[in-house]
Amino acid sequence: MTKSFLFTSLFFLLTLAGFSQTETQQSQALSVNLNPRILFPSAFPDRIILNLTATPENSIGVNWRTDANQTSGQVQFALATPGTQFTKVLDSVAAKVEKLTVSYQDEPDVTANYHSAILKNLIAGKSYVYRVGNGNYWSEWFQFTVPKSDGKISFLYFGDAQNDVKNHWSRLLRNAYRAQPHIDFMMHAGDLINRSNHDIEWGNWFESGAFIHATIPSIMTPGNHEYNKQNELAPQWRKQFTLPSNGPKGLEETSFEVDFGNLKVVTLDANMINDEKEIESASYKWLDSVLSKNTKKWTVVMIHFPLFSTKSNRDNPELRELFKPLFEKHKVDLVLQGHDHGYGRGIIQSGKEKHNTAYIVSNSGPKMYEVGDNKTWMQRRASNTQLFQLIDIEKDTLLYRAYTAAGDLYDSFKVTKTSKNKLEELIPNTPELR
Repeated sequence: MTKSFLFTSLFFLLTLAGFSQTETQQSQALSVNLNPRILFPSAFPDRIILNLTATPENSIGVNWRTDANQTSGQVQFALATPGTQFTKVLDSVAAKVEKLTVSYQDEPDVTANYHSAILKNLIAGKSYVYRVGNGNYWSEWFQFTVPKSDGKISFLYFGDAQNDVKNHWSRLLRNAYRAQPHIDFMMHAGDLINRSNHDIEWGNWFESGAFIHATIPSIMTPGNHEYNKQNELAPQWRKQFTLPSNGPKGLEETSFEVDFGNLKVVTLDANMINDEKEIESASYKWLDSVLSKNTKKWTVVMIHFPLFSTKSNRDNPELRELFKPLFEKHKVDLVLQGHDHGYGRGIIQSGKEKHNTAYIVSNSGPKMYEVGDNKTWMQRRASNTQLFQLIDIEKDTLLYRAYTAAGDLYDSFKVTKTSKNKLEELIPNTPELR
């Protein structure tokens, strides 16, 4: 059987499945060991993901990708029913469609249409089903639940995935979902992939999450690897995600705020803050304003570069000097970080009320560095360990747990909001979730 026959047969099968790439492109992908199904879009939607909006109790963002021939798309959705009755009462929202062609080294160019829509006027506490597509080309039906402001909040936090994502990050993400499938959202602290415009890496990131991305909304902040050497953001970022645009001018969908029940979440675009003094100043003023108006009981900030690093040669003193006083002033509870490819957790008290702010650096992918013996801020640390973090907030209590990829409970603490902001460290001794 000749190679030419194999390529021709593959192209024929992919065409039947709704793929519209040329035989040459398919052959090029295979010749450089790239999976054409993940790399190239088809008429059928792929890379489907939900994102939190600024108002997650009544709206949600939906994104997906198709080939360039699908010039329109829509989301069909309805309240979930015990069976398929919902198909008789569907609402629909037309998608915004943007075309993008990306190139990477000697690999074949990838051209796709990116579709985005926001579902509005949703009912808090209710479950909805939805699918995306158009004409004869549709995804399967997915289901998600709109959070209630007075309920328990559960979310996952991941440090850098970055390298060999499909092979190794997928296991950790799926274990995290298995640990708590009823989470409200996921947070990604930057460096989701390694090379900002390398489309197969984005494809592998989406493939790793599959239906999880399509049923549990995410928010993410870019790391330095989402930017190229010219300090340009990955061209896919704003097309494949629908994130809030309520941050400083120029940082729409990279720095933003979300109100989720009694929780305020703020993300900061560390790469731009670190490299541009004008943006640094604007980000500081914006964050101070946001937190000054904050009426939520709990406050979480996510940023890629750590204020406190796990090794001395990776320290970011300017970032720390800029934002730590602001975090102390506004009594931020958690600062979730990435970048260092290790695990470090320290709880630092400040002010007359001795407010506890937990600074956490974590790593979820297979690229791992040794952690230094820095006892000035870390009460718990780990090298060569992939971890995910599960955080539960209910009324006056926050419970934090960090698990390894093997399912071991590695670190935990509980904070109770009282006049003294009581803190309990719960260092585990037994494995869980295996």
